[in-house]
Amino acid sequence: MRAGNEIIAHNIQLLRGKESQEEFARRFGSNQKNIQAYEVGRNRPKASFLLALSEATGVPVHDLMNKKLRRNVEGKIVNLDEENFLRNARAELNILIKNFEDELLKFLKALQVFEERLNTVENKEKNKGTKKSNRRPAA
Repeated sequence: MRAGNEIIAHNIQLLRGKESQEEFARRFGSNQKNIQAYEVGRNRPKASFLLALSEATGVPVHDLMNKKLRRNVEGKIVNLDEENFLRNARAELNILIKNFEDELLKFLKALQVFEERLNTVENKEKNKGTKKSNRRPAA
């Protein structure tokens, strides 16, 4: 394998999937020997092949050449940089959610204490009013 061809070789194999090299080559205007040479890293694909592959798969040419791709659990092609970014973003989001939940619980507890104190004060005020109205005027 020639230096620098590992990523392209890997990505072409991944994108070809279970399709035969011959079928894959025909689809992109190449031949089986070229696909084999690309997949073992002996040759670099021509720009026209990369453009056709990019258009068919939606993967930018830059990513085809420079980023190791893989299929995620849903079968979607993603690059590992993107996958790591998403994994880190999810982890950070989970931390933010946990912190938010903790703060929300503290707030709800404080609100409960406030409501209990408010009820106590209101009950005392009602009781004062009731005691005053129960008193009989002096004769």
